[in-house]
Amino acid sequence: MAQDNGLKIHSGVPIPARSDRHSYPFSELAVGQNFYIEPEDRKHVNSIRSSAHGWNQKQKRDGTGAEVVVRRVPDTESQVGIWRIS
Repeated sequence: MAQDNGLKIHSGVPIPARSDRHSYPFSELAVGQNFYIEPEDRKHVNSIRSSAHGWNQKQKRDGTGAEVVVRRVPDTESQVGIWRIS
């Protein structure tokens, strides 16, 4: 006997397409260009790094060779920069 948990099971509902929209303009950077972000907290820095890593992995899978790096900007309180290196 199935337990009633209040959830309704659906059939035939298509899966939404993945969005290619990024929070950061990695794909707009040319090699040697960069942009800066003033993160709100450490969690935001981790999110930026994670987004950059995910973008790099996608570029590797797609064979583009594009890569970005995230670095803390010296002489600032918490600013980070993202540079396109390849």
